[in-house]
Amino acid sequence: MDSKDSREHIAGLCAELESMLRLQTYPLGLKRVANMADLEETGEWKELDFLADGCQYVSLARTTGWAFKITADNVCPCAFAWAIGLADEPAKEKAANLVGTWFESVEDVLKWREGIPRVPGRIEALLLAPVSRVMFEPEVILLYGLPEQIILIVNAIQFSGYERLHFSCTGESSCVDAPHQCYATGNPSVGIPSYGEHWWGGARGGELAMAIPASMMDKVLEGLRALYGTGYHYPIPSTGAECAEQVAMRKMYGPGKREERVRTGRTFWELGQ
Repeated sequence: MDSKDSREHIAGLCAELESMLRLQTYPLGLKRVANMADLEETGEWKELDFLADGCQYVSLARTTGWAFKITADNVCPCAFAWAIGLADEPAKEKAANLVGTWFESVEDVLKWREGIPRVPGRIEALLLAPVSRVMFEPEVILLYGLPEQIILIVNAIQFSGYERLHFSCTGESSCVDAPHQCYATGNPSVGIPSYGEHWWGGARGGELAMAIPASMMDKVLEGLRALYGTGYHYPIPSTGAECAEQVAMRKMYGPGKREERVRTGRTFWELGQ
């Protein structure tokens, strides 16, 4: 599969996921560029008239559909930027700036800094755009959704070849928990938008962030299709907290139900009691 075919294939998978989960904002593609001389111009890059934080770029890309070529010259020297390789990490002496805000002591600040996931290697640009624009072949897919949407993606990943997924929380600057952790480990990661990302990064109440290696998107969609074929889909129906659980469970796990679903191609909701 050549580069264009690969881009279009991933875009098709993301469009299907966006439709199945009814996501409210665009899934984004991320690509690190070590040398700008190797970058092929593939579309229009939006330029801002102010120095933005990483989370502001993410917010604008996923809500307006703009594409960004983020460099050291147009991004604030925030954790998002330096931890992904766009800028130098601040000197430890600057740790005192956060004492009395998010942390009690310099030691706490340094522990926080040490825990931020870092992506190895220096880069000259980070490409960020809705996958649907097919401007480049993404390395990581970054999307935002409600917990019930995100857990279905987790379920889809675990449908075949199950393994327990591990996520972590940085706290302040947790905009690094999803994309940076995914880059650093090669595994999907879920993040809780931080105070700052809610304040000026546009995160909405109830949203979680999730980053997935682009190479895993086929697996994600295969798992989602399988879950949807059974009846596990979004939005998630509710039988109510005061209803007998056994009634609903019989639709799924009762004698012969699996065989009937396979034979008819109908979900457990369609089959009734």
